[in-house]
Amino acid sequence: MTYQRKLKPAIYADLIAHHIGSGSGNPWTADSGTVNTDSSLVELSDGMPKIRCLFDTNGSGTEVVLEVDFGSTDNAVYAYAVLNHNLNASGAKLEIRGFATDNYAGATVLSLTDLVGTLTSKTVDNDGSNVLTSESTGMRYYWIRIYPVGATFTDDIEIGQICLCRRWLAPHGPDMGGTRPLDFSGVKLQQTRGGGNNAVVDWLTGSESSSAPFGQPFRYDHAGTSRDDQRMAGRRSWSHTLSLIDDDDFFTSDLSVSVGDAGTIDLHDILTITGGQRHPFIFTPDSASTTTGDYMWGRFSQASVNPEENSQHVLSVDLSIQEEF
Repeated sequence: MTYQRKLKPAIYADLIAHHIGSGSGNPWTADSGTVNTDSSLVELSDGMPKIRCLFDTNGSGTEVVLEVDFGSTDNAVYAYAVLNHNLNASGAKLEIRGFATDNYAGATVLSLTDLVGTLTSKTVDNDGSNVLTSESTGMRYYWIRIYPVGATFTDDIEIGQICLCRRWLAPHGPDMGGTRPLDFSGVKLQQTRGGGNNAVVDWLTGSESSSAPFGQPFRYDHAGTSRDDQRMAGRRSWSHTLSLIDDDDFFTSDLSVSVGDAGTIDLHDILTITGGQRHPFIFTPDSASTTTGDYMWGRFSQASVNPEENSQHVLSVDLSIQEEF
């Protein structure tokens, strides 16, 4: 679907950021490859894709293998996102592995399905952002393997964010009457003594929107357009109501059960993983879409979520989500 049409929304919330934010420590390790001295692996999970982690790979044939250790096998991952990257320009292939124990060689190579962006025989066909799906459970360790298409990489690799996500799929579409504003409040007008106006621009499209081949996640068309003036402006937002949803689509049955557990995930789980407004996430108004612009890097713009009971075991809830720059 295109034109930002509302069908069945989905939220992809990052378990790595949740792991770090909950005080469980930094799960990242570089098993292979060299992180540039001006970068840190934590930048891969800081919620700011504009701050990219740089790897010294230009002219090198050494693979980059990044390990994520969640500390237990009590995890279920649905999607994998690599945001604000130059994997195509650097001549890279991408592979993701997972396993219950720390055994990279014996780990399962996940079969990935393209959701945003494309891989062809593991070769990354686009710069910008990729979202891939492959539901996995019972794995403590994950490895993101990046290796050259040829003998060596053709550039230093830069990556803004890597997410291992749980997905919440809305049971149905939102009510009519929701809003989809475009915010241009980064433009300030200063009136002259003669009554004219001068515009002072703090932001229009996010700080990375003019930096090819990177850019605001899901704003770079990954087809090669690099001209700054061809990128869409305005901060996107979504405010809508989901009516007549079963209470088990919102609430967790047993609050003692970890959000990492396998099985159906509810909106309460998503709010726990994001910490409400704390961590950004990936949102789409159409969970079936593979159109890049139908996805958004955003966060909840509401401080609380207040489900309203319509009838026994049936709720309505208002959600407001704003694009994160």
